[in-house]
Amino acid sequence: EGDTDLRVTQVRASCGCVATSPPIDVVPPGGQSSIDITCNTTAYHGAVRRTATVLSSDAERPAVQLQIAADVEFDVA
Repeated sequence: EGDTDLRVTQVRASCGCVATSPPIDVVPPGGQSSIDITCNTTAYHGAVRRTATVLSSDAERPAVQLQIAADVEFDVA
């Protein structure tokens, strides 16, 4: 919606079990980008909620929090 480039400066994970891919650091006006987020659920069972925070040059919303939610079940063979 803006008329200047958006600079993504950092993506912060809420804990060590969350990994993020580096986003494209500059998104032109009208452009798009994506951020891959994965959560290692090996040590979890049941409801899991984690976050990743995207920091950018957006003056109105310099930090956007992305939420990850899952219901982890063990695979019993």
